[in-house]
Amino acid sequence: MTSTMTRVAAADIASGDSSKHVKYTFGMLLGVDDFTQEFTYLSGRDRWLARDLLGYGTVWGLSVELEKPDAGLRVNVDRGVGVTPLGQLVCVPSMQCAYLDPWLLKHQVDVPNRVVDGILPVYVVLCYRARATDKVPIPGEPCRTEDELTAASRWQDDFELELRLLPPAQVEETAIRDFAALLRQVEIVDSEGTNRETFIEKLRAAAAAPEGTSTEGSFKGWTVGDVPSVPATALTEYLRTAFRVWVTEIRPRFRLDVGCGADECPPDDGDACLLLAELALPIKSEAATHERTFLDPDLTVADIVVNEEARPYLLHERMLQEWMLGATGGATHQQSPGAGGTTPGGGTTPGGGTAPPAVPVVVAAGQVDDTAQDFMIWSWGGLKTTMLDGPIYRLEFAGLNRNRQYVVKGTPIRPGDSRARVLEVLADDALPASETAARRRRSIYVRLATLDGEAEKGAFMVEISDFTEPV
Repeated sequence: MTSTMTRVAAADIASGDSSKHVKYTFGMLLGVDDFTQEFTYLSGRDRWLARDLLGYGTVWGLSVELEKPDAGLRVNVDRGVGVTPLGQLVCVPSMQCAYLDPWLLKHQVDVPNRVVDGILPVYVVLCYRARATDKVPIPGEPCRTEDELTAASRWQDDFELELRLLPPAQVEETAIRDFAALLRQVEIVDSEGTNRETFIEKLRAAAAAPEGTSTEGSFKGWTVGDVPSVPATALTEYLRTAFRVWVTEIRPRFRLDVGCGADECPPDDGDACLLLAELALPIKSEAATHERTFLDPDLTVADIVVNEEARPYLLHERMLQEWMLGATGGATHQQSPGAGGTTPGGGTTPGGGTAPPAVPVVVAAGQVDDTAQDFMIWSWGGLKTTMLDGPIYRLEFAGLNRNRQYVVKGTPIRPGDSRARVLEVLADDALPASETAARRRRSIYVRLATLDGEAEKGAFMVEISDFTEPV
């Protein structure tokens, strides 16, 4: 990463047709084109496998941080590895850095047009580059210049880190997130639910592009109040169906950037790179000149937001394996034919029923305070809170479904007040009539109450765990 983040001129590897490789025949004369073609085929298949089977994104490292030494604000990118949207492996072997002021001055013509409400979004981007190296003497005519006496004999994998005013397109990354969000909103029920044919029709409609946009836009989403329900006993079959629709119908809409073989059509060079982070830079309000910086000299690292939410990343198989083992509790258990249910340790549950899984999963947590913005001091798992009349607190998070088995644990907090309080989970008959059935299915309702049953506003810590038996 250079001090000004200018683009580095990078040579392109000579390319052939990645769907062809050399058919060797005894007595055949092999030239440069033949060896180039063979390399193109082999490297093309490696990139094809990585891109279509694994995806693209940060593999490890490449964290983005800001610091302010004496020379001014600086962006640091740690060492790491990534896979680009073209399936190219990129290695950054050591910490890289760039100063913001020189880069802003170099792009001063374009900067004012990108500022919104005093904030300039700047994107940290990683690209693959190939560098010609290892020059060797080559034969030729006399009276040549020094540059004509040698030629590079190797291509070396390299990288380029840039600051940009526009992010690279992440069409498929956005589609993956949107499709997963659609599936998380599906309700799992103990009844028959939506039949499979209707489920497919609704899924196709929800994954369609909104009217007036291209296929690269976001999904239309479920129709309000018409989210399909899936019977718990057939969840696996419905998911197979959903993923088949994704693979055969939806994903091809978002794979227009890369084909295969002779039909390969790579994206623009700018979109073949990885987004690492977005920086929100507070910019001075006065008019720009070539003689000054855009940044206030008193600006600190804390004044700049580093947003990595849109960064695509890849989890390796070993991590996924360990995660899945933990998600199932490492053991399965079934209802016993006797009066009690069998526990993972061989015991029974009082009065029958299936014992909870061996390892519950904490799905959401946070600190709620009626004096805080949006009533949340902090949250984990996407927990959100709304205060209703009563006062009653509505708790929501992605994937919440009251057909699952949750345990809600809460601790009231009120510094300097010694009165005892409890956090109560409310049944539906205690809720306001304005809370619709659809809202109730995706929410948990609690209230703070004194020991004499009087509800009041206040602050509390809450943790929600999922004890649902794995399917």
